[in-house]
Amino acid sequence: MIDGQPLACFQPFIDTATGRIAGVEALGRLRQDNGQLASVGRCSPILEPPPAPCAALTG
Repeated sequence: MIDGQPLACFQPFIDTATGRIAGVEALGRLRQDNGQLASVGRCSPILEPPPAPCAALTG
């Protein structure tokens, strides 16, 4: 990772019926000075939250 660049963290989706991994979600993270990871959206004022999918589809 280059300093200040987002890091991709992968979070699995678990099928509760089988206990198996059903897919993954990539999450953008930035490493803070204290070593903790923070959401990219919380660290960058230029990023706006994405529109709610239901609102976009139902208008």
